[in-house]
Amino acid sequence: MEPKVMPNGYVVSEEDRPYAELIESGAMLMAVKEYKETKGCGLKEAKDYIDELAVKMGIRSGYDKGGGCLSVVIVLIVSWFFLEGFIAMML
Repeated sequence: MEPKVMPNGYVVSEEDRPYAELIESGAMLMAVKEYKETKGCGLKEAKDYIDELAVKMGIRSGYDKGGGCLSVVIVLIVSWFFLEGFIAMML
């Protein structure tokens, strides 16, 4: 089988090829599940490995990790203050 070369030049190993195909198709969760079941490892280890593979493949940047929950919390807090101010104006 011919090696899989990504547009960024990264060559996907034969072992990682099934996960790489899932990552490319947007099925990150399936890639994590497949890796976890195949390797018999924990969820965190599987997720970290697939995230790292996606970064190497150029599918994700290294900055995609985290920040999502913090952004939601900040939006909720700011919204609460605006809502509180709006209610106070109405009374």
